Amino acid sequence: MGKKILVLSLLLIFSANLYAVDGYKGLKFGMTLKAALQTKICSLREYKDVDMYGFITDVKRYKAFICKDLVFAQRRIELNAYFIDGLLHRVLISPSYSYPFHKILLEDLKRKYGFEEFNEVEEETNTSYTFQDKTVWAIIYGPPVNHMHIRYTSPQYERLLVEDPKKGKLRDDI
Repeated sequence: MGKKILVLSLLLIFSANLYAVDGYKGLKFGMTLKAALQTKICSLREYKDVDMYGFITDVKRYKAFICKDLVFAQRRIELNAYFIDGLLHRVLISPSYSYPFHKILLEDLKRKYGFEEFNEVEEETNTSYTFQDKTVWAIIYGPPVNHMHIRYTSPQYERLLVEDPKKGKLRDDI
C-alpha cells in the first residue's frame, strides 16, 4: 500500500509540469477585465494600438492593457494583458536586463516549466524558447541581448484571434 501511494505521489509531482500554465501570478486566463484590475498586480490601462500585429481585424473582440510598474526582480517593468471577448488570454512581461540576467532567467524558466523547443531566427536575430506545451515563451531580441519578453498564453489564444463566434469556426471553412 505504501509503495502505491509513493508511486502515485511521484506521478502527480512529475505530471504537474505537463499541463499548460493558467496565467501569470494573480492574472488567471479566463478572468474578466474587472477581476484583472482588482488584482492590483500593477496599474493596468487600456492600450489603444491593438492592431499592433497587423492581423487583428475585429478590435471590439480584442483589447490590450499595459502597465509599466510591475515589480519583477526588484525592478519595475512593463506588463501587457490581452483580452478576447472580455476574457484574459495572454500576459506578456518585458524584463530588460543584461546578458547574465537573461541566462539565469532562462535557466529558472527551464527548471519551473520544462524546456521544449529552441528557435533562432537569424534574419531578425531573435531567439525564442518555448515551455509548458508552448504556453510559455521566452523571446530574446539581439544580439546584443538587450531586451526580452516572457509570454504566458492560454492554449485557446491563437484560435480565438481568428475565430469569431458570430461567423463560425475556422475549421468549418477548411
